[in-house]
Amino acid sequence: MLNRFMRGILEHFVRVYFRKNNPVLVAVVGSVGKTSLKSALGTILSESFRVRTSVGNQNDSLLVPFGILGVKYPENRKELHSVFMWIGILREFWRVAHSKDNIQIIVQELATDHVGDIAHFGKYLRADIAVVTAITPEHMEYFEDLDAVAHEELEIFRFARKVVVNTDDVDGKYLAGLDFVPYAQAKIENPRILGEHSLKSVRGAMTVAKILDMKDGKIRDGVAKIEAVNGRMKLLDGVREMEIIDDTYNSSPEAVRAALLTLYDFKAPSRIAVLGNMNELGEKSGEYHCGIAEFLDRSKLDFLIILGKDIERYLAPKAREILGSKKVMVVKNPLQAADEVLRVAKDGAVVLLKGSQNGVFLEEAVKRLLKNPKDAEKLVRQSRDWMREKGKALL
Repeated sequence: MLNRFMRGILEHFVRVYFRKNNPVLVAVVGSVGKTSLKSALGTILSESFRVRTSVGNQNDSLLVPFGILGVKYPENRKELHSVFMWIGILREFWRVAHSKDNIQIIVQELATDHVGDIAHFGKYLRADIAVVTAITPEHMEYFEDLDAVAHEELEIFRFARKVVVNTDDVDGKYLAGLDFVPYAQAKIENPRILGEHSLKSVRGAMTVAKILDMKDGKIRDGVAKIEAVNGRMKLLDGVREMEIIDDTYNSSPEAVRAALLTLYDFKAPSRIAVLGNMNELGEKSGEYHCGIAEFLDRSKLDFLIILGKDIERYLAPKAREILGSKKVMVVKNPLQAADEVLRVAKDGAVVLLKGSQNGVFLEEAVKRLLKNPKDAEKLVRQSRDWMREKGKALL
């Protein structure tokens, strides 16, 4: 109740800030790829503009005002039950909202977990440009079907002046009658960007840059500086000359497919995939986990390591039929997953690790496989609160 009341006050301060400063708002929505696109936008647009991008995953109904105004959010949500903490937060919001700053563009993710979340943002935001990254299965325990997901995400059209859409990953039937700009099909040169789905994020950012009249040279300079976001197709050096593809932040059917296809493109002595549960898929979890089987290629995948109840129940039997029983291992926690990688991998192997958070936490397997322990700072969910929450999963 306290958070709901405070949320309304924070949204008021956002309105005040926009009236006083009038920056361009670029909003990012979609089932997958929001954070990678946000990062690409921030990097490219900063070549010509003063840009603020939301930090981390400040993308839900409570956190969006923090992201837009650049106010630090308490790491421990329990602190939000403190009246004194809220007094400090409100003071900072008042200060930022009533100050005159030099930010020209704000890039902000808008996420949805339930029907009506995107529409709520429209009550206090007007996006100059919005980008739709994808319409794919997400949070399916809260959405009846993919049509419901599309209806929710495309609410952005109601409060955006111009909308850019990744037409590769949004079915055309959902866009009928809507006015939008498709992603550009531009050539991209950046060896640090892995996978076609990652390149799509860059193309989306380039499209926005063009709309904002950035010069081609500045756009190219920005593209060259883009780095993979932590936990999202980030290439790391592993022990025994292994290459680690860290895609541990989250997982969904389309993202698993894209990650596996990227793994298959690597030339290496062996290729290993470590896949964790895809969470929040509701009643269709079994169907979606079974569906991963069609992306398993016996000629390109040497070993598959599985972690999680649903993926073990639904995918493991099919995977054994496709790859052979000796090439599929089921583990109980991320540390065992790392041990299995070390047991079966050849020197110079490429290892993909992909999973969701709750009950999976494959970033802890990545940590055991790193050549340089200092690279652990590039992993997701490493704060004290997260490590405390992960305790049981690591046993």
